Amino acid sequence: GQLNMTLAWDVFGNTAQEGLGTSVAGVGDVNCDGFADVAVGAPGSPATSEGRVLVYYGQAADPTDSTTGGLPQTANNEFVGETVGDRFGADLAPSGRIKDPASTNGEDCDGLWISASFRDEGLTDAGKVYLYLGTVSGGGLPSTPTETILGPLANGFFGTVLDGGGDVNGDGTPDLVV
Repeated sequence: GQLNMTLAWDVFGNTAQEGLGTSVAGVGDVNCDGFADVAVGAPGSPATSEGRVLVYYGQAADPTDSTTGGLPQTANNEFVGETVGDRFGADLAPSGRIKDPASTNGEDCDGLWISASFRDEGLTDAGKVYLYLGTVSGGGLPSTPTETILGPLANGFFGTVLDGGGDVNGDGTPDLVV
């Protein structure tokens, strides 16, 4: 087939300083509805740079409206950084398929890794990474992270770059590379 170069979907931030779109990731299917989902980071939002991440759940495209592209204009989830200067949403990565313990039919859901590379928690600018696992029972991502990982070094900016979803060590569980 041929690549379609027509804009299929777009979204705009509240201010220029928030940096909406600094990080963007296809995160698989976090709400287990059969459609791919997208996360968009805005690490400068609001003006104090707590940062935020918007998650849009994919849906069937509307054949009468070519602007939908299978994604809604309003985010299904919004996650916000913990404190001023965290830069939550600096990078994003899919977690890959991880078993939902509440699933009765063995269905796996995807999840989302979010970094806050300037997070101070015990150490200045150590950074922190958050995992939000999608669930069948919850219809998507939870409002609080499933797991977090703190950076080990002051000024280490842990989470500046993330890559996830692959099984690096061959144990059958998706891994995260930071």
